[in-house]
Amino acid sequence: MPDDHFLTRITAERLGRRLDQAVAANINLIRVWGGGIYESEDFYSACDERGILVWQDFLLACAAYPEESPLWEEIEAEARENVVRLAPHPSLALWNGGNENLWGYEEWNWPDALEGRTWGGRYAHEMFAAVVAELDPTRPYSPNSPSSPGYDPKQVRSNDPDHGSHHQWEVWNAIDYTNYRGEIPRFCSEFGFQAPPAWRTLTDWVHAADGRPLAEADDPKNDPTFLLHQKAVDGNGKLDRGLAPHLGVPADFADWHWATQLNQARAVAYGIDHYRRWWPRTAGAVVWQLNDCWPVTSWAAVDSEERPKPLWYALRRAFAPRNLVFVTEDDALSVAVLNDTDQPWRGEIALSRQRLGSGSLATATVSVDLEPRTSRPVAVPLDVAVPDDPAAEIVVARLDAYATVHTFVPDLEMALEKDPLDVDVRPAEDGYTVTVTARSFARDVTLLADRVAADAFVDEALVSLPAGESATFRVRTGVRDLEQALGAAPVLRTANDLRHVGRSNPEEVTHDDPRTGG
Repeated sequence: MPDDHFLTRITAERLGRRLDQAVAANINLIRVWGGGIYESEDFYSACDERGILVWQDFLLACAAYPEESPLWEEIEAEARENVVRLAPHPSLALWNGGNENLWGYEEWNWPDALEGRTWGGRYAHEMFAAVVAELDPTRPYSPNSPSSPGYDPKQVRSNDPDHGSHHQWEVWNAIDYTNYRGEIPRFCSEFGFQAPPAWRTLTDWVHAADGRPLAEADDPKNDPTFLLHQKAVDGNGKLDRGLAPHLGVPADFADWHWATQLNQARAVAYGIDHYRRWWPRTAGAVVWQLNDCWPVTSWAAVDSEERPKPLWYALRRAFAPRNLVFVTEDDALSVAVLNDTDQPWRGEIALSRQRLGSGSLATATVSVDLEPRTSRPVAVPLDVAVPDDPAAEIVVARLDAYATVHTFVPDLEMALEKDPLDVDVRPAEDGYTVTVTARSFARDVTLLADRVAADAFVDEALVSLPAGESATFRVRTGVRDLEQALGAAPVLRTANDLRHVGRSNPEEVTHDDPRTGG
């Protein structure tokens, strides 16, 4: 989306930083959303230079548009100008006729409200297709996102997961994120999950309605100013209901902020892992959204002050060319081996069922010989896959430099130690190194370093450590004397923390939003 509401503040340097963050997160395609703008030459040139593909929407989104004059001529002139302008860019991969217009007409009760008036179907099916065919005939055109090209909508709906592109918003709006595995779309061109921006961004820009710092408000989560920075229908309710079965709903605002950011990262990574596992049936996944244009609770991975949320680190891991993903189906545990490279992946997966505190209970090795651009499940032997005590055990899988951890029950049911880490913080030339060693299983170790230094950037996050293992985080900042702050909460956080905090219960709120897109 546009990187700032004030478009003249978006510089080439800023766009370069944003696209560098995309590349660093292993993102290889950027969809320019139909509710935004045709981006500047700086944007497309930067994508050309970085080898990022661009999916370009025509700028119609989530609404009905009259097809009469003079709007018809205005939209055609705008489309022609931008097709000619952008066609020379090698990064441009696809023209798309708009966002959720066809889906909206079919499923959001528009016909009754329109009472026979035109609504924009001819833009998607006729005008844009003709303009692309005339002015950029070598590029493919899709009538909308989502859409099922070539099918009569009376037989196949635009958002049918078996055809064309698909948007998955039931997860965010109504059902738990584990339901991503309930469908296998051909190409998921939009899905996501919310969380607040980084703590520093939030507290610098959003103050309580009475003028106090937000964190000092009587009820920060329900403060009117904070709620103004949450534009999803019942957004906080959806966040709480998303938290409840996994991490619980912390009563303290700082804990709630960390929990929602963690849950966002887990939810989206869960979806990506599922979609990648089903290649080539599922041929792609585009996350809504990369960036933000204001300091708001949203679906973004990078907030409006350019700070990455934990989601950004989760994207980097989930979109890595090679990855390991645990899958449970029909009560059987397997490891999906994902190889999105041009080289085969051969080796042995080392599997270990372990106690949280220490000690291996069962081990196995399984050979892998995976061809390029493929994925394949590898069964976990029963003695490793079946726990004696689900709350106190994990399974670890390793192949080369890749590792992943399986837990048998949600965090709320695990016997996670509250303080599982030994921490060593040392000054470095450009900041600090923070080395953590797990005395007991430490889940999703993360440094929220912006809380103590506005310029801080951490090289890694969401690191899960079995007992006895260590990891070193590198914190880049010009601020000195942070050794003590970096080694403890609220900067150093784990999922273990949330197992031991006070909780509130989310209110029972029905999902009555007629629009499923957010």
